[in-house]
Amino acid sequence: RSQSLYPTEALEGTNRPAQPSVQSISLFISGPITDIQIPMAAVEVKYTGKGVKDVPANDFINAFSAYLKSTGKVQLPSYVDYCKTGSFKELGPQDEDWYYVKAAAVARRVYTKSGVGVGHLRRAFGGRNGKNSTCTEHHARAAGGVIRHAMHTLEDLGIIEKIPGGKGRRITPEGQRQMDLVAARVEGTRFHVIETADE
Repeated sequence: RSQSLYPTEALEGTNRPAQPSVQSISLFISGPITDIQIPMAAVEVKYTGKGVKDVPANDFINAFSAYLKSTGKVQLPSYVDYCKTGSFKELGPQDEDWYYVKAAAVARRVYTKSGVGVGHLRRAFGGRNGKNSTCTEHHARAAGGVIRHAMHTLEDLGIIEKIPGGKGRRITPEGQRQMDLVAARVEGTRFHVIETADE
């Protein structure tokens, strides 16, 4: 039997739960969703994140990349118009603001996993190589120069720093504050919620 998504106070003194308001619902779902039926005629819910880990990665990266661009302090590399982000790529990025997106993605990686370096990020941002040939596909690493330049840019902005006496980078208190402020303004995707049916 699946669990009801309505507030418990709506179930008291009645056989049918009352229609909940948008402000009274806080929904947290973890793990695969296999037994929940979500029709389209229900209540609309919207969430607001409190930290970087509380919002989807794609939503935060888009918001933080816009924030980096708005500061006007990011120095773009000279090859930004014609470089590729990996040898396995056929073309360069089509988005004019791709460097800000890359820097935001690097900052989020350092935020969620302290001590990462260029080698770790090359593997994380890599992709499949050999998909247009007869050779067996294998994992290829992303371009290290782009990632290294983005990390240096974030260091100049005071968002990340080198770990003293160790390897890799970590987030600074000021960088964590800026990223959490941006994440707090990210609104989640709207979706519909009703009471699930019994099996």
